[in-house]
Amino acid sequence: MGQALSACLRRRRRAGAGSNTSGLLDRCRFSLLGVRRAQEPQAGDPDKQPQPVTPSGNPLPEVVHLRLTTQSGALRGGGRTIVCGDVHGCAAELRALLAAVGFVEGQDNLIFTGDLITKGPYSQQARGRARLDGQRASGAGRYGAVCVPLAAAGNNACALAPAAPCAPQVVAAARELGAWSARGNNDDAALAARAAWERGEAITDPKFAFVSGLEAGDVAYLSQLPFSVSLPEYGAVVVHGGLVPGVPLCRQQLWAICVMRVLLRVEEGVWLPYDGDKTLTPLGSVPWATAWPGPAHCLFGHDSARGLQLTACATGLDTACATGGALTAAVLPPVEELQRDEAFVRKLRAREPIGFADLRGRLVSVPSQQPRPPPPPPGAAVQAF
Repeated sequence: MGQALSACLRRRRRAGAGSNTSGLLDRCRFSLLGVRRAQEPQAGDPDKQPQPVTPSGNPLPEVVHLRLTTQSGALRGGGRTIVCGDVHGCAAELRALLAAVGFVEGQDNLIFTGDLITKGPYSQQARGRARLDGQRASGAGRYGAVCVPLAAAGNNACALAPAAPCAPQVVAAARELGAWSARGNNDDAALAARAAWERGEAITDPKFAFVSGLEAGDVAYLSQLPFSVSLPEYGAVVVHGGLVPGVPLCRQQLWAICVMRVLLRVEEGVWLPYDGDKTLTPLGSVPWATAWPGPAHCLFGHDSARGLQLTACATGLDTACATGGALTAAVLPPVEELQRDEAFVRKLRAREPIGFADLRGRLVSVPSQQPRPPPPPPGAAVQAF
């Protein structure tokens, strides 16, 4: 690996100081790592044109990088902003989390870090659908404080038969609550599986058996999920996987935003994104969040093996809900309240790095109702998700 990196750097030096360094590194990236080649060709490659598709081969959403502001009316300035980690179809835990934070529909803003679907309870069963909001308490649109396990949930909870798939249920709830979400790798892969099913192809991966139960509105919602959700009035951005330091958001590679967990340092200030796996930090790499310098504070999911991550300019919210951990959310105060904080406003205007403490956020978790998977046998390869 070291020899390959050295060869890459030698090619870079021979190319000269005026060359497109990032383009050369992109060409080297996955031949060095043996993972995959970059999916987005660089400008200046005459024989290649960028493909207008997502990492799983779906059409790009109309808005790739979404910006939400109170000035545009998209974000409710008087309501809190609740950023929820990876749900993975765990509808009961989502009900409990919304109750724990006292979510007020029509007032609070709800954003997910992606991977709304797959891996959760009953998500491999492909029939039935139910609404998540049957547990909503009367008055003020607030969610009730009682969490009812799905298998025991009767008509008073979510009108859900035990075999109903929870993945479509979570998507339906996100739509009905007016929630936003970054695009997760599982969301993108599920869309590709759904497209294959619509073409008459068999669903070969049982993880995606539920896609035949998605309604047209669910598919439309998932197909328009952006790769990032920027919150400029908070000085924050929400993604699923990660961001490469020193690369503007509009130039970030989409696969990296979706699946990156770690970075490889090529030289000072130059990083190679790597998808990594669930537990290992290979080849001297570092978790990307530890290298992220801001100034935007990044809230992200995807990396359940590391659990809750709190770094200077990033907060990781995937706490393994689908595998017996917890479902976690970051609760941020209303924009109107935060903008009365003179220290925060000064930092924001000066484009100084924003920490979670600057956002005056709090973390709320509810325990998972899902069983923990058995540990892999010694020496077994760890699968990435």
